[in-house]
Amino acid sequence: ASSAALLLSPCADPPTGPSLPDLSQHRALWSAHHLTRYASLYEVTGFLINTSGHPIRLVVLADTVRSATDMTTGDSLPGARTFPTLDALYDQAAGALAAGTLKAITYDSILDYPSRMDIAGPPDASGSILASGLELLP
Repeated sequence: ASSAALLLSPCADPPTGPSLPDLSQHRALWSAHHLTRYASLYEVTGFLINTSGHPIRLVVLADTVRSATDMTTGDSLPGARTFPTLDALYDQAAGALAAGTLKAITYDSILDYPSRMDIAGPPDASGSILASGLELLP
């Protein structure tokens, strides 16, 4: 049996101004896929963290992040479970929307997960959260 993974295009819709109805609609579309086993790339820019600008490959099994690998260094990162699943990105978006710090959000055009969130913070701590390259795992 082939264990080839299905790679999905990182295409995304253009950013939209964030709103709760829009966020809820996209979350429902994403949730309808019932995906709990996948790998994806996660990247944060800004926010004054040491992995800023480093794509991190997250492996999610049973809807829990099981491993996190820094694709820039090849290092396995400790605390994999502290990284967000794609479902958790919706929770982050909702929290940022409620706080008034979610400035823009883009959704994957195929599966509707948040592929980019622009979040405002203090001038030296604003940034973006990116998700891409979803790979379904057997």
